[in-house]
Formats: sequence, structure tokens, C-alpha cells
Amino acid sequence: MSMNYLFESNQAYIACAKTHCQHCAAEIDVITLYCVTGQFDGEPLEEFSIMHITEADEALQAQLAPWPFFRRHKSVFYNHCPYCQGRQEDMDLHCEPDGPFFYMDEASRQSMTLTPLVGRVRLSGAETFQT
Repeated sequence: MSMNYLFESNQAYIACAKTHCQHCAAEIDVITLYCVTGQFDGEPLEEFSIMHITEADEALQAQLAPWPFFRRHKSVFYNHCPYCQGRQEDMDLHCEPDGPFFYMDEASRQSMTLTPLVGRVRLSGAETFQT
């Protein structure tokens, strides 16, 4: 695994939201990484979430353990349905107006459970800015 991570944050959270499985329609929990502040390739960022996570440092991987439905499929971490095991596509969760992570503004975060991550986390993926 490369040690060249694109993102770093000391103020990151696991944001957990309810949605319906894209395959069996069961109500499920899904998560994303939400950062109050951080850096992308050395440049400062504020209030962003990360999708298409391809790499995560050991500290972050250990902190993801309470969410076993968020796991690697081939080279990307995805949410998976605990009932049908269906992979939940990040584009639908983050980029569709009815996706649970489309808006990450303060009002939307009120319906999510935010779990603070300890220390600095480093990872690679793609950021979204729908705040």
C-alpha cells in the first residue's frame, strides 16, 4: 500500500446515516468520513466528506472496525447491506439529491450520528463539498 495519502485530517468524524439498500430496499446504516478541517495534497480544506476511499492508514482502519459493513471491495471501500450483502454505490450516496450524504450542512448532520475519530487520519479518495 502506498504511503502517499491525498487527505489528512485532525478533525474527522464517521458520519452514519440511514438509507435504503440500493438492491433489496431494506433500511440500513451507511457511513462516510466527514472532516471539519483537513488537507488535500497539502492544500487546506474545510467541511468536506470523502468518497471512493482507496487507501486508509492503519489508525483509520482500526477505527473503522465498529462498522463491519464498510469494507474493501477490490480496491475501494464501500458500504454493504448487512441483509443482501449488496455494495452501495458512493455516487448514489454522495452525488444524488436524495442520497444521505448529498448535503453535509449542519441541518443534514443533525440526522446523522457523528463519531469523532482519534488523532490524525490519512487516506486517499475523492472529496465532496455539498455543504
